[in-house]
Amino acid sequence: MTLSLEEALHNAGLPAERKEDGHWEKRFFFGEDFLGFAGHFPGHPVLPAMTQLTMVRLLLQEAIGSQEASCSVDALNVASAKYMRPILPGQPLVVCLRTGTSGRLLAEIHVLDEEGSHLASSMQISPVSFGE
Repeated sequence: MTLSLEEALHNAGLPAERKEDGHWEKRFFFGEDFLGFAGHFPGHPVLPAMTQLTMVRLLLQEAIGSQEASCSVDALNVASAKYMRPILPGQPLVVCLRTGTSGRLLAEIHVLDEEGSHLASSMQISPVSFGE
């Protein structure tokens, strides 16, 4: 059986959590054999931007789904994205989602290690739903 990237992400993540201050978090862990590293780059795997965006979309889908069963997120409109550090296999990750400025959402991906949390990427996004 072959997994899609979305299925592989579901398997590598924990359920989303709403925090006391209202933001949402979802934790992920990817081993060296994670599908998202395939081909990017052979011998020096780095988590691609599209995989990071898919992680954010899945978190947003869980957050919205907990509030409105009829709402879905089919894609993301990305107003800006910054990638500050590569995400490598074996690094625990936390994706955070909060309301930002201009009606957009702010998504951040943090790498966790023994020294704390380090911002790996940030994006200003808005959800896109194609409806039925």
